[in-house]
Amino acid sequence: MPELLKTGMDYLHDTLAAQNSVTVTYRRVADTVDVAAVIGRTLFENDDEIAVIEKERSRDFIIIKAVLILSGSTIEPQRGDQIDETRGLTVYTYEVLSDNGAPAFRDSDDYDKAFRIHTKLVAEV
Repeated sequence: MPELLKTGMDYLHDTLAAQNSVTVTYRRVADTVDVAAVIGRTLFENDDEIAVIEKERSRDFIIIKAVLILSGSTIEPQRGDQIDETRGLTVYTYEVLSDNGAPAFRDSDDYDKAFRIHTKLVAEV
């Protein structure tokens, strides 16, 4: 049964990437790669149960791990990396972040297929 669930999860991620994704540019310093990303959102909360990041300024990018390659090697997201998303004529730049000591990303599933990368809007051009 677990293999059947993994096969189903692989199919789901591949279908989402093909049918419900946008192309974004992932950047770490001068290295970049264009990848398909499914858009999501995670609301972070502090001890007072108040949203720390405004929902309009935060965005998750769900990216298949195998395609996140910089300088010839697959990477894990890290704080300070940036993701550019073009909508119309505007390029929105999001910075990978962590909140209250939480990781800047998490696995989007139990089978290590994709990252859910947490970001915050830092620029619009």
